[in-house]
Amino acid sequence: MILTGGPGTGKTTTVKGIIEVFKRADKNILLAAPTGRAAKRMNEATGMEARTIHRLLEAKPPSSYQRNEENKLESDVLIIDESSMIDIVLMYNLLKAVPDEMTVIFVGDADQLPSVGPGNVLRDMIGSGTISVVQLTRIFRQAMDSRIVMNAHRVNHGEFPDLSNKNNTDFFFVSQQDELVLAYSITVHKAQGSEYDIVVLPLTTQHYMMLQRNLLYTAITRAKKAVVIVGSERAVRIAIKSDQVVQRNTELAIRLGD
Repeated sequence: MILTGGPGTGKTTTVKGIIEVFKRADKNILLAAPTGRAAKRMNEATGMEARTIHRLLEAKPPSSYQRNEENKLESDVLIIDESSMIDIVLMYNLLKAVPDEMTVIFVGDADQLPSVGPGNVLRDMIGSGTISVVQLTRIFRQAMDSRIVMNAHRVNHGEFPDLSNKNNTDFFFVSQQDELVLAYSITVHKAQGSEYDIVVLPLTTQHYMMLQRNLLYTAITRAKKAVVIVGSERAVRIAIKSDQVVQRNTELAIRLGD
């Protein structure tokens, strides 16, 4: 099955509940995520060991895996977090190593950026209509106090975020019209799967080709304590209006349907 939903809707809490149910049923459970940081977050949230998918499959550079169709994974349950980051090649190699009797649960937010590698696997699996999908939509009360969470959902729904810089807020906007002094930073793509206490996001119209709703949404949802957007409201509006997910000609959803 697939468990999906935005920030503050309880994905992590639900996963912990699922794990507890399987433990009580005396089932063996494997936890994994596409990146080391995402695996570490999963470990911290659940108190169980979580590995990268490559480590789970016992990767042997440059391209082979020790776990495959001839040497399958040994467990009752496999839970994969941050599934939107998995490309078609990694998913292919993962599923080759999954025995038919294993329960597999994919957890992720399909509205975040698609994988850096080819494919749009999580979105295609959801769109195929062939896999059970549980979508969490209710934002819980403790999350409603965070403007990071509320503004992330507003952006995702195509609504303009609250940029009012109120007292005791965790979301700030600094109106500033390009010059930028170069400093160390990472791309939103590289940040996906990680969390940071504070995110500072330069957002200007010079980034026109990158101004996409899912990029802004992903950037905002990386922050735990504060978001500071530096740039122009026009750039924010452009990003929110640009909801065209880059076309990826995968045919995966069609093949799953067939």
